Amino acid sequence: MLVTDSDPAIPAEYTLRVDRMTNSMGGWLRNEKGQPVPSAIIEMEFGVSDMAQEENPRERLGFVGPAPVAMSDRNGWWSCAVVDPNAMRIPGLLARHPDFAPTTIVSASSGNRGDSQSESMKLLWRRSLVTTMDRGVTLTGRIMSEEGKLVGGAQLRATLISS
Repeated sequence: MLVTDSDPAIPAEYTLRVDRMTNSMGGWLRNEKGQPVPSAIIEMEFGVSDMAQEENPRERLGFVGPAPVAMSDRNGWWSCAVVDPNAMRIPGLLARHPDFAPTTIVSASSGNRGDSQSESMKLLWRRSLVTTMDRGVTLTGRIMSEEGKLVGGAQLRATLISS
C-alpha cells in the first residue's frame, strides 16, 4: 500500500494486486573446477529498457539498474519466481560474487518466443541450468596523475561488455 500526502497526482491510498508467480527459474553456479559457488547474488538486468510496453503504466517497475532476485545456497543452487514464463522477453540474469568475474547467466527476447525456447532457456525454466563462474583476472598497479604523481584513494570500476 502506498500512502502519500505530498503529491496530489498520487492517490492517498492504492492497492496493487498482482498474480502469484507459480513458475520459477533457476540453476546451479559452479567454478572452473565444477565446485559450487555459494552466496552469489543473482541480479536481473533491465538494461536500457524497463519493459514498459509489457507493463501497466501505473505499476511499472522502473528499475534503473540491476535488481537482486536470488542468492545461491551452499550448493550453488538458486531459483527465483519473478518473471512470467509467457513474457515476450526475459531480462538478463547476472551472477555476482566477490571472488569471481560477473557472469551472465542467460537472457532472451523474442516476439515469437523462439529465443526463449533455446536449450539454455529450457534448462533455466526447469531450474537445472549450470553456469560456470570464472575467477577473472586480478589487476594491480598504481593510479597516476598526468604529472606522474600517485592518486590516493582512486578506485577502478570495470564494466562487463560481453560475456
